[in-house]
Amino acid sequence: MYKIYNAISLIPEEEIELSALEQIARVSKHPYLDAPFIILPDVHAGEGATIGSVIPLINFISPSMIGYDIGCGIWCERLDFGHAPFDNISLARLEDFIRTNIPLGFNHRTTVDGIGDFVYKTGQRFISETFEINEKYNLNALLSLGTLGGGNHFIELTRGDDGFVYLLIHSGSRNIGHRIASEYMEKAKTTAEYTNGLIPTGLGGFSEGDDDYDNYYEEYLYATSFAHQNRNIMAKLIINYMAQEGLISGSLGWIDTPHNFLHVDIINSQIIHYKGAINAFDSAIVAGSMGTNSYIVQSTPEAQKIHWACSHGAGRRFSRKQAKEILSVDDFKRMVRDVYGCQTDQNHIDESPMAYKDIEYVMESQGKTIVIKTKLTPFFNIKG
Repeated sequence: MYKIYNAISLIPEEEIELSALEQIARVSKHPYLDAPFIILPDVHAGEGATIGSVIPLINFISPSMIGYDIGCGIWCERLDFGHAPFDNISLARLEDFIRTNIPLGFNHRTTVDGIGDFVYKTGQRFISETFEINEKYNLNALLSLGTLGGGNHFIELTRGDDGFVYLLIHSGSRNIGHRIASEYMEKAKTTAEYTNGLIPTGLGGFSEGDDDYDNYYEEYLYATSFAHQNRNIMAKLIINYMAQEGLISGSLGWIDTPHNFLHVDIINSQIIHYKGAINAFDSAIVAGSMGTNSYIVQSTPEAQKIHWACSHGAGRRFSRKQAKEILSVDDFKRMVRDVYGCQTDQNHIDESPMAYKDIEYVMESQGKTIVIKTKLTPFFNIKG
């Protein structure tokens, strides 16, 4: 491990981009930081603080240290085999089912008419359970539950080295989390500590006891609950379809791994911000980029000193703009040729594996802090 300012990093300073190092330096000066904070191998610059970091603050919440997609994460479900094969015909039918029944990209449902009985009942139950937490987002929630989102969000089938097939879904809190984050990032800029320059640029927030500390935390809980239910609904829709088609006979269990979230450590008065990072105390999912391996992992006792932290994925190597300017569509197609469904046109080249760091390097760089339980190799992928 390497010391960089007030952080412990799992990779050396020379392997971190300058813009990310500048953000690490700013976080190191935060007056509420309970140093050290943790820098993971998939680190890259984000909004305010780096993606791929775990930041403990003393009784203080900073919305930018979680990011816009509150509660974003990976759903992983192990599947029991059916009698029908996963061939190109069945995968084409599965793709058609997904594109017909799960809005992708920035799309969402525009009306509750025809929303589907399962989605509607689950959505109504979610709304009734969270009504007192945050009434103002409820209609949006019902129309957005069971929708994938864009960017690096995906639905994927993989083969594990344990012999099972796994369903992976990467999605988050959709526009709800973004609205909450945007609102409170702006509010954080108006606090006295921030306007007086006591808190570094882009890292404002709220102390315990502030009204907005409680207000943000309530809405944060709403967004994380929404994100979990969103992934759950998509998984159940897909699994029910595959069971009807004979591709599987059922589910053998699931893991849901968020990577933009808070952990409240009451004993140490810490609010631990996981931004593009996972807690792998229990089994958790590290997702590779399109066409590359993903992993089921678990922390070792060595990881206790880094808050059981683990990289959430490969981490971007090039920004989306850079990727579209310098990467080749032909190389993109070659790298994902064995994965059914990958969209390999210029519009999606910013999701090429070449736009990301090498997932194998990311895993190896975590040394003795994690163990790999299962390697997952993709054979079907649908992007948002």
